[in-house]
Amino acid sequence: MIAKYAAAYGEFLEGKFVKDTASELKGGSRLNYIFFEVYNTAINNIDPFDALTNDDIKTAIRNASSLRPNLFVPEVAFEVLSKQQINRLESPSLQCVQLVFEELRKVVTDIEMQELTRF
Repeated sequence: MIAKYAAAYGEFLEGKFVKDTASELKGGSRLNYIFFEVYNTAINNIDPFDALTNDDIKTAIRNASSLRPNLFVPEVAFEVLSKQQINRLESPSLQCVQLVFEELRKVVTDIEMQELTRF
């Protein structure tokens, strides 16, 4: 019974169901929409340089260089600036995870099996 349920779940995600397909996106098609429309749009709307100025970069390099001048950008400065920029991706990523979780939960409730109706 568990294998049959898992197969039905997989088919629902792969789009091998026919019920209510014209009214709304469900299963795998909804997940595809979340990843490629919602999340992609949110990520592309983030300007990587709006919170990072040239002065911030210069200050980070000078702080990492200390007393000795460097020919290349110090690794520590690059890591600090990169981590700040990567943290800006956290909010859209968490929103995407929440939407995917809700859709997967909805799939669980949408699967209809005769064996499970008695429970």
